[in-house]
Amino acid sequence: MDVSELINHKLIDLSLTANNQLETIEALTDLLYQEDKITSKEEFKAGIIEREEEGTTGFGQKVAIPHCKSDSVKEVSMAVAKLKEGVDWNAVDEDKVKLVIMLAVPNQAANTKHIEILSTLSTKLMEDEFVEQLLAVKDKEKLIKLLSKD
Repeated sequence: MDVSELINHKLIDLSLTANNQLETIEALTDLLYQEDKITSKEEFKAGIIEREEEGTTGFGQKVAIPHCKSDSVKEVSMAVAKLKEGVDWNAVDEDKVKLVIMLAVPNQAANTKHIEILSTLSTKLMEDEFVEQLLAVKDKEKLIKLLSKD
């Protein structure tokens, strides 16, 4: 899976100011909506929140991967935010989240692309060096290259 096909510079915020998880979700949902990746902010946001209620997407190591399968999603997409200050995400390691990678998946691609993307990301995020590089990145192009690396 080539992550560079799922994201562009306008879907990245490297200095997001958010006070909590909900504000972060809203900001990334706005980016997806502005880039015409979703048809309804409300429906998509509700799907993300519903998924969080099933269990945290706070992966650990200051990273969260909120995701949603929804009819409001036009195409498989990804939005990323680095937070100026960490926010509580009920992460498995109880640490505050500083990097959020949000996945938007249309229902019809739910069982293929969704699992492939999550698998690829979670495998990469198990490597401490990779996470450190993501948390340190200050350039959108470098972030896309990092996420796209095999």
